[in-house]
Amino acid sequence: MVHRLLHIVQPDALYMGQKDYQQYAIIQRMLEQLQSPVQLVRVPIVREADGLAMSSRNVRLSLEGRQRANLISQMLFQAHRQAQTDSLAEVQQAALDFLKQNHLEADYFTIVNGETLAPITSFEEAHTATACVVVRIDGVRLLDNIILREPQYHASAPK
Repeated sequence: MVHRLLHIVQPDALYMGQKDYQQYAIIQRMLEQLQSPVQLVRVPIVREADGLAMSSRNVRLSLEGRQRANLISQMLFQAHRQAQTDSLAEVQQAALDFLKQNHLEADYFTIVNGETLAPITSFEEAHTATACVVVRIDGVRLLDNIILREPQYHASAPK
């Protein structure tokens, strides 16, 4: 559907939010395979003052759930800091321990190759390593991610 839309509209650039990182990576791969001239620009995640990724789903959280949801970004920010010095296994274990200690029901937490979305076991396996998590709080499915390592990235305006 995205390919069809881009074919009809023929934009110079497509802006996608990092919050939906998996969709972003899939569209990036599609554009590469099609040798599309459309420039894909990743827009940073917009976060609430406490760090929670903005989402229309956030309003469905109870007050207590909203406070617990903030722990998701805390875990991701810690993983990012830790990824600068520690192994992927250490980062992953610390994140899983954090989720467990805080009684957060995670559908998954994984560190993937940011280009292929395939799980990786070491940071050396990918140019871009991204931590992706889905946590359920108050029955609300909250997704978030953080890029742990990547070559210098700068979103630029279309050429």
